[in-house]
Amino acid sequence: ATLIPIKRLITILSGSLEFEPSTSKDATARPSDNTELPELMRELPDVEIHVKEMPFYAPYSVKARLLLYSHLRRVDLPPKTLDEDRLKIISRCPRLCQEMVSCMSQIISYCRQYQPKGHRGPGLDALENAMRLSGMLVQGLKDHRFPLLQLPHFDSEVLRHCISSKKRNIKTMAQLAALPEADRRNILRPLSGQKYCDVVTVLAAHPCITLQSVAEVKDDDDPSHVTAGSLITITTKLVRSTFADKYQLPGVEELLSRYENQLPNMTNGKIGKSVEAAVVDNDLEEDDLEEGADDDQVRGAAVAESKRLKISWDKKKKDKKRKPAKQSKGERRKKEKQRREEAAKKEQVQQSKDGSDNEAGEGDSSSKALIKAENSSGSDADSEVESDDEVPTRVNDSEDEEEWNRLQNETRGEEALLLTAKKQSHEAHAPLFPDTKYEWWWLYICDRRKKEIVSLPQLITSLQDVEEVKTHIGAPEKPCSLTYTVVLRSDCYVETEYNIPLKITVHEAKVMKTDQWDDLDEDEEANSGVEISSESEYSEDD
Repeated sequence: ATLIPIKRLITILSGSLEFEPSTSKDATARPSDNTELPELMRELPDVEIHVKEMPFYAPYSVKARLLLYSHLRRVDLPPKTLDEDRLKIISRCPRLCQEMVSCMSQIISYCRQYQPKGHRGPGLDALENAMRLSGMLVQGLKDHRFPLLQLPHFDSEVLRHCISSKKRNIKTMAQLAALPEADRRNILRPLSGQKYCDVVTVLAAHPCITLQSVAEVKDDDDPSHVTAGSLITITTKLVRSTFADKYQLPGVEELLSRYENQLPNMTNGKIGKSVEAAVVDNDLEEDDLEEGADDDQVRGAAVAESKRLKISWDKKKKDKKRKPAKQSKGERRKKEKQRREEAAKKEQVQQSKDGSDNEAGEGDSSSKALIKAENSSGSDADSEVESDDEVPTRVNDSEDEEEWNRLQNETRGEEALLLTAKKQSHEAHAPLFPDTKYEWWWLYICDRRKKEIVSLPQLITSLQDVEEVKTHIGAPEKPCSLTYTVVLRSDCYVETEYNIPLKITVHEAKVMKTDQWDDLDEDEEANSGVEISSESEYSEDD
């Protein structure tokens, strides 16, 4: 299989026609690019610019590639020119990465069907690199090996405290959430109290998915008995929760009350960084701090102001409730008049209906009595006939009804998923992404030992609490034991992956009984020996 590294995928992504000004309205070629892009090239010297393949050496592709790398490395750009172009490019990247994964999947399926031996299609690593690139672009990370940088206020200094810990080597968000509160605060000691509350708040809202997979053969006598050559249906149940539920993380109010004394100090009448965090971030020198300030007053004002201020990295906006517009007296009178007229019309219609019903009721009473008498006599005769056949058919009817109800429930569930599936789930924490990003997931089955993809990735866009996904794969032609891995990977978080092992035992296929066809073969052989007369029974008159 072909391995495509992330650097090559970024080059392929930069050649998209969505970034070409002549084909896309959002893409622009500014006169200031002639001076600003060369400066950006000198700031990013390791970016591959001189690519001899078309269209990667086109000016729009070079510009898109530079802006992609500047976003991943969080480089400051001119706000009114290149930064606006960067936001437009990044907003399109998740969709383009999804199409990249879809194209790779189609190539893999084509190679399996038409080139079964020695095909050179994309492999499992290439697919997973394309999925990683989507999360890296949403979070603005240049390296997927450090997922802790997705948390707010994290920089190289805070990351060094997590990785170089003597007792624990914390590299993932799950490891940080699993720590006791005292150990977590000790590792994140460069952060002030308010910043630590922000980190724990985002960490508590991070998704935690539980997977459950069952392999069975539908419409078989024993669905759990997988035979060679059968179609295996793998039903995966996804249950979403958060790190707060799994690791019992404290809430925001509890954190604020616990770390009130560690909230940021106020300098020059403004809320600023704490002394410890400012020294670590090299934004403030110890000699520059003002002396003689009343610590109690400053701390009290900082606590009150921190509770009032909104979190800077929270992009949620509350919808304002609009008050209904006031109506004039003339409009009110017109509406009241219309209501009275409608009520009067309804009363007249109801009175006319009541009069007609009373007249028709007297004539219909005699006919209804005759119909009831006929039905009662017919039902008595039918009950005597059905009583003889009722006992043996009830068992079969109940089994058929159960089977029919099961099939109906399955089809209704699938139709409901198709009708109610919305591309909206929980909102993801992505402060560097220009638009609102929701949590989408890729679900696929792979063989880690052979590094092969077993089932093509499915994009799940509506996971809110619980969802079931069905995947179909073919069983081998010979009995064997299979060990696969069911993987769920996020498209907006870096290295957010959940997987479970899936073991399938393939048994030998059942031998089909063909005794009923042997009699037909003997009859055909016997009939073949009979001579057919050439003369016809019917002849035309001369």
